[in-house]
Amino acid sequence: MNQDLSIFTLVTQASLVVQLVMAGLLIASLASWTVIFVKIFGLKRVRGDNEEFEREFWAGRNLNELYADAAKRTDGAPMERIFASGMREFLKLRERRVADPGALLDGARRAMRASFQREVDAVSTDDAILAGLVAQDPYLHIVGPNMAEQPYGIGVNLTNTPLVRFVNGTLERIRNDGTWNTLYRKWLTVLGPAPTPPEPRYSD
Repeated sequence: MNQDLSIFTLVTQASLVVQLVMAGLLIASLASWTVIFVKIFGLKRVRGDNEEFEREFWAGRNLNELYADAAKRTDGAPMERIFASGMREFLKLRERRVADPGALLDGARRAMRASFQREVDAVSTDDAILAGLVAQDPYLHIVGPNMAEQPYGIGVNLTNTPLVRFVNGTLERIRNDGTWNTLYRKWLTVLGPAPTPPEPRYSD
């Protein structure tokens, strides 16, 4: 007896579970090939954009004009974005009247390296953390007003009466003896003048 072993016959005569598995594999294969082709065409486009920017750069075009064009685009070539990062930092240092050529070059190089390594352009976090980051890196700056005001909190078990009294007493002393202002001036001056210590609020 002849038995039809064609792929179509095997699939149609298979159990529902097998058919579902094969359908899932087919869908996964199509999705994988779709991603592969999208990546191929994307890399080809990026390579072409990089070559176009490189031709403009080495053609002797004015750097300020190149930067102005790059700043207008959000989907420019990777090389264009790296160049824009360096120029942005260079112009920023020039505005601050940094005259040392080495410092200007170092700042531009650092900004370009950060862009090349795909580091973030900006970060939003607590002001105390931002102040610590700025203290460690002279090229970082805090810009704009606060987006919100949210107090810090420390959870203490109410049944631990000695610890609760100690924490409250320490906070009260810091507010009254000037330690608050001293600590603020030492660590957080980049955020502006020291604010008034928050008023205590006690509850049972």
